[in-house]
Amino acid sequence: MTEENKLATLDNQYLKDKLSLGTEDVEMEDIPTPVLLLTQDISKVVDAQGQKIPSGKLYYSGTGEVFDELEVTLLILTKKDTPDFQTKQPTRTHIYLGQINNGLKPFLLYFKNTGLFASREFLGKQRAMRVPMFCLNVKLVPEQTSFEKNTWFKLRFQILGVKETMEEVAILEELINEYKPKVAHEIEAQENAQELNK
Repeated sequence: MTEENKLATLDNQYLKDKLSLGTEDVEMEDIPTPVLLLTQDISKVVDAQGQKIPSGKLYYSGTGEVFDELEVTLLILTKKDTPDFQTKQPTRTHIYLGQINNGLKPFLLYFKNTGLFASREFLGKQRAMRVPMFCLNVKLVPEQTSFEKNTWFKLRFQILGVKETMEEVAILEELINEYKPKVAHEIEAQENAQELNK
């Protein structure tokens, strides 16, 4: 019997109760949040076999999974002005913390430059609905676009509807409060890493 099979025979509640045993000093800020990345022609993301992932796919760094489109819940949006590497001028970035609905996997998703249009359009629709962002079921859909000889992909936010139960909404609200300090910490850590790499 493999170690994996032995673990599978243990009581699930026992495993949940002992989850932090031996790692009591580890906080949420110590564990990096996976990134959800929309692949482009210039992306260097590879799958488990080392093959380049085609452009226009959603790549989840936490597990290496690749999706054509994805249903998610967006929990937190923060914005940051960072210097553009080429122009050195400040550029606005929208950073979403969300979770994949099937499997409840957390992710960070970044929008800047031309990608900001989709983010701002989504926020306009969300505000018009007068519903908190985290109460919405959203599908992320890659769409191909081109200008002159350049072709790239952008994400479209498709609002599918509103969460069905108040119980689900209450759980999501708790998650937001739990994740808020983590998001701020990760953004600060990324900025410090960029400073060191200059």
